Amino acid sequence: MLLAWQGPSFGVSAAAAQVDLRSTTGFAVLAGSGITNSTGPTTITGDVGTFPTTTENYPSIPTFTGSSTDHAGDSLTQVAKTDLVTVYDDIAGELPQTAIAGPGIIGVVTLGPGIYNSASTIQLNGPLILDGGGDPNAVFVFQAGSSLTTASASSVTLIGGAQACNVYWQVTLFSHSRTGTHFIGTIVALASITDNGGSTVIGRLLARNAHVTLSNTTLTVPLCSPTIATTLVTADGPIGSTVNQGTLVSDQATLTGATKNAGGTVTYTAYSDSACTLAVGDGGVRTVTNGIVQDSEGISFSILGTYYWQAVYNGDAGNHIATSACGTEVETVVAPPPPPARTSTPRPGFFARHRFLPRNVSRLSPHNLPRCAMPIWATYGWRFPTWAYRCRSWRTATGGGEWDVLLAGE
Repeated sequence: MLLAWQGPSFGVSAAAAQVDLRSTTGFAVLAGSGITNSTGPTTITGDVGTFPTTTENYPSIPTFTGSSTDHAGDSLTQVAKTDLVTVYDDIAGELPQTAIAGPGIIGVVTLGPGIYNSASTIQLNGPLILDGGGDPNAVFVFQAGSSLTTASASSVTLIGGAQACNVYWQVTLFSHSRTGTHFIGTIVALASITDNGGSTVIGRLLARNAHVTLSNTTLTVPLCSPTIATTLVTADGPIGSTVNQGTLVSDQATLTGATKNAGGTVTYTAYSDSACTLAVGDGGVRTVTNGIVQDSEGISFSILGTYYWQAVYNGDAGNHIATSACGTEVETVVAPPPPPARTSTPRPGFFARHRFLPRNVSRLSPHNLPRCAMPIWATYGWRFPTWAYRCRSWRTATGGGEWDVLLAGE
């Protein structure tokens, strides 16, 4: 498919896969041959590093906000630079591509998720709108055979749930921003990245082999804003409206809209109130690996009532904190039903012989005992059935008796 984007058309492209930025996720600037901030009060929210050339030239010292760290050429930077090679190749290899026809100029246009490719340059000369179509995981990938350039007052904006953390620009030679640009997305360049001044970038500037130049730049690493949904389960599957007292229940959490390599932890807690302020059960702190959340520990409640579960994701370098809604996972504990009454059925063929003392048979005699008479109840603690039918008897000279038992039950 060929798209010549100069007009209010809506581009359509094949779906792009989520990109794993690996250890480059937390870096706002990553360079191969140094970083320069030429003029102006540059503000950076995110980490900075350069390797193998570790030179940082700051005639105007940037302001680092929050927990941002200048790693220079330390071990973290070196690992990130190694990962950047893989990241660059992954983005460049995204398929299938929608070709950008002509000079590769993107004017005033709205595009949906997909992979857009220009064999030469991509130039932004007006507002570019990226529409996620209601999907927080929608991915936008732009591939340029040579350069990415932006005209003055060009911009990138997001609608329809699209997130800046899922916008990527892969360029072979360099990326060049002109004055006043409002830009969104992670730029992954084989060569240099240059901001000529006054740009606002919600993204990353990652130069694989060359230099990054800033000038009065406001640069912020884009964090995804995931949602977290939970499901209460027992050993038999998801719970219904109620569970029996003492049943072991655990919580399962799912992250939506997070980065592909999302890490961190999720804390599970059960509460006795619908505002989730009175904690009564600890489901543990569980690990998140590549966006997959471990289930909580099981909790069983002995007190009847209603309990409310909540899961809190603590976020990481690429994702904001997320909390599940308190009232969405409700566990009502009820008393278990009484056990069914036991019934006894004679078992034909059971045979036993036992000798009773006279006091146990004093009211019986061979003269008034019918053949197979009423049951003898075992009330003396012997290892004997609950009841047995007497089938014959006789007294001995000492007054004792013997009984042959042919049918017995419990």
